[in-house]
Amino acid sequence: MFFEINKGPSRQIEINGKDFLFFSGTSYLGLADNTDFNALLQSNLNQYGSSFGVSRNGNLKLSIYQEAEQSLARFVGAESALTLSSGMLAGQAVIQSLKAQNPIFIYAPQAHPANWHEPVVTISQLSFEEWAKDLIENIPINNQKKVIVCNTIDALKMTKSDFRFLNHLPDNQDITVIIDDSHGLGVMNAGKGIFGLISAKINLIVVSSLHKAFGIPGGVVFGQKGLIDSLATSIFFSACSPVAPAYLATYLQATSLYETSHQKLKKNVLLFKNNVSNLSIFRFHDDHCVFYIDNPGIYQYLFDRHIFIYNFAYPDVYGKPNTRIVLSAWHTETDVLMLATAINSFIEAHF
Repeated sequence: MFFEINKGPSRQIEINGKDFLFFSGTSYLGLADNTDFNALLQSNLNQYGSSFGVSRNGNLKLSIYQEAEQSLARFVGAESALTLSSGMLAGQAVIQSLKAQNPIFIYAPQAHPANWHEPVVTISQLSFEEWAKDLIENIPINNQKKVIVCNTIDALKMTKSDFRFLNHLPDNQDITVIIDDSHGLGVMNAGKGIFGLISAKINLIVVSSLHKAFGIPGGVVFGQKGLIDSLATSIFFSACSPVAPAYLATYLQATSLYETSHQKLKKNVLLFKNNVSNLSIFRFHDDHCVFYIDNPGIYQYLFDRHIFIYNFAYPDVYGKPNTRIVLSAWHTETDVLMLATAINSFIEAHF
């Protein structure tokens, strides 16, 4: 069942005239409804306008783009960064650029469609660990370039990705690894995401949406300067509208807000874990705020108690719905404790 609302979601939403606690979405740091963040954004909208309708390869440039990209690169520990108007476009700009080199594309389980080189690709149905073991043993040994596509984390069912397998790939092959960090950036590794945690000597590219934790409608690519410079001259980059500059200006001014929101999120996650009677009913990552449960009945149980959680099929709208609870920095301690109490009642009744 789907519902429509006429106001952007926050810690609460209104459905049919009734208030519900909202534990869904991807505004992990709660910036979509952060008063201080939105005040900065409003000020920057007055300076930069609502959009910059010019190709970034045109003869008129805004300095805020380079400033923001340099800041993002420093934050995650990358050599360089490039912003685009969406996470999907960031992924496709990289994929289509590499596709011209006629590589072998190898997709990890649950690899996101943003990083597919064709409308439909073959995705392994093995677990990530089984897939990684099979890849190490059977990767083609030839002169053709290989592009391995992974996610930092499967945010749908919260399965973990162990990237230690990268250290065991053959070093005599031309291998590029693309990791989609859309659900890790801003949340995991003190918000820095996956980039600085990869030690393997590979050609590493990290792509990410900025729309989730960072609250910026746009996407970003992290990698070596040569790669980023090449992408910046590509058709995909040149022909697309850029991120609205007011958002990037807000990002540069909101460092303390990102830090305090991240700390608030961590406190909410810890409070939740400490007050749910049986965490084993969930699948979750120790450094994340999403809790997957393979029991869709909890959705209606919580809905009846005015708590709204994630319960729909994605990305295939005809697929099986998955059920998740998403904590955010915008939740209060009372919100989290009410959720935990309701879940404990569900556990007592069903387990």
